[in-house]
Amino acid sequence: MSRYELNRLAAAVLVRHSVDTSRCQFSSTTTAVHLWGCLKKDPSGEFSPEGVSVLLEDLGRLPGARHVQAEFDNWNASRSEGAWLVTKKRVAAAAGPSRTLTITGEERLEDVADAGREGEKATPSKGKKER
Repeated sequence: MSRYELNRLAAAVLVRHSVDTSRCQFSSTTTAVHLWGCLKKDPSGEFSPEGVSVLLEDLGRLPGARHVQAEFDNWNASRSEGAWLVTKKRVAAAAGPSRTLTITGEERLEDVADAGREGEKATPSKGKKER
């Protein structure tokens, strides 16, 4: 089987499972399907670990697909003893509170960026304010 045919069949499986292919990419060789990126449902939603496992099993059943490799940003997926082990990846918390810097007048980009990096409170007299 050609890699193009395996790509076509893999795409059909992804569509059947409602995978958002704008966030999850895939490619095939003549014997393997490789997936990477963020695995989400289209148009919105999350997969369950069982749903991810079924998706990967369906890809592995394609003619010619002897290997399936998954490197998702939001899921850990590995094959062990003939079954997929799937767990949700934990997202690291942001390092500190978020801030919004509003520019109210003309300024040099370097001055605005330096104020945001240094954590200083910009004053309205300089044309910027912090919320």
